[in-house]
Amino acid sequence: MADPSYAAPEGVIPVERTPSELKVGRTLGQTFTAVKPFVAVGGEFPTWGERGSGVTLSLCANGPGGKPLGSRRVENLEDNASRFLDLDTALPAGIY
Repeated sequence: MADPSYAAPEGVIPVERTPSELKVGRTLGQTFTAVKPFVAVGGEFPTWGERGSGVTLSLCANGPGGKPLGSRRVENLEDNASRFLDLDTALPAGIY
């Protein structure tokens, strides 16, 4: 999730590449712990071949439901496209 150039190898957990299907109008929250400062978060987003899909990337302190720190809306995603929420300044290590 965090920019790899800011993550320590010992702090990176192997990526599980099993997508979760997200129904229209639903949300999916994930929590991660950054071991070093970071400047971007993101992921790969499957659309299962659908066109016109979109996603809102949001980052919150202390995980889903925490204080909002940034958000980005992405429209017309290509299947399995990688998209990132770039931050204006580096955020410190912590739970997000």
